Amino acid sequence: MENYRFFDVLNQNTMLVILCYVGDGDSNAFNTIIEKNVYGDQCSVTKLECIGHVMKRMGTRLRRLRVKMRGQKLSDDENPQHGFCPSDPDTWCKFKKAELLGSSFHNLPVAVVEAMGPIFKDLSHPDLLKKCLHGSTQNPNESVNNVIWTRVPKKTFVHIEVLSLGTYDATSTFNIGNVTKLQILKKLNIEPGDYTIQAMKQLDNERLIKVKYANLQKTKEVRKEKKDLKARGKMENLKIMWINLNMGQECFNGVRKRPSEIPCSCETLQLFQETSEGDPSNNNQNKKDENEDQSSKESD
Repeated sequence: MENYRFFDVLNQNTMLVILCYVGDGDSNAFNTIIEKNVYGDQCSVTKLECIGHVMKRMGTRLRRLRVKMRGQKLSDDENPQHGFCPSDPDTWCKFKKAELLGSSFHNLPVAVVEAMGPIFKDLSHPDLLKKCLHGSTQNPNESVNNVIWTRVPKKTFVHIEVLSLGTYDATSTFNIGNVTKLQILKKLNIEPGDYTIQAMKQLDNERLIKVKYANLQKTKEVRKEKKDLKARGKMENLKIMWINLNMGQECFNGVRKRPSEIPCSCETLQLFQETSEGDPSNNNQNKKDENEDQSSKESD
């Protein structure tokens, strides 16, 4: 509905006509635009697919197929189908590359290919591929939204004047850079000083440096490693919580067990021992248990 209102406002207040609309496949915004017939009989809006969403469909549908076909037996016959793949030494096709190098290559079984065939045919349909020739995604739109929210937080209510000013500033900065503020000042008959000019140029240079640094292969690998470490830390926290819950259940039932007596994997037990080494309360409790055992033996 918001997209339709955007088209309607542009049609009423400006002479701008939007002929192509980039969106994902599960959005109803384009259907609303077609139903409302914003431009009448003058022209029609063409829907283009976001290539980012199309790329995700392959993995999503293959994962669904794996769950659906789980437990079913498939044959293991070989039937390579790489007739249209390039045969040069720098080819991206692993089968052709293995053929040139004289090494063996394991093909997918025929039954597996037949099961995945409808997915590949659906996503390689000419009508769908024509909508992806532009090579655009919705990422720029999401980036603009982020820039706007940094100036005008969406969780904070503001008046229309503040919202408009923040949107104008975010859009101009996103498209051209912070130097647009200098042009705005000149339009207002305000001559910016040297320090202002240097500051705006420095902000733009820092922005470009951050973008180049973020796109380096080494930076991407570091980000992936940090993400994996974060996920691993969450798993360790879950293991510790599981051990604590087991200990609490035993105490609630009136039977107190040591951590080594709780049924768990060796990895979980080692993790618990490592986390409890530096806790003085655990050491005191262990000494207390040893004293109780020794006193019971002496009494016997």
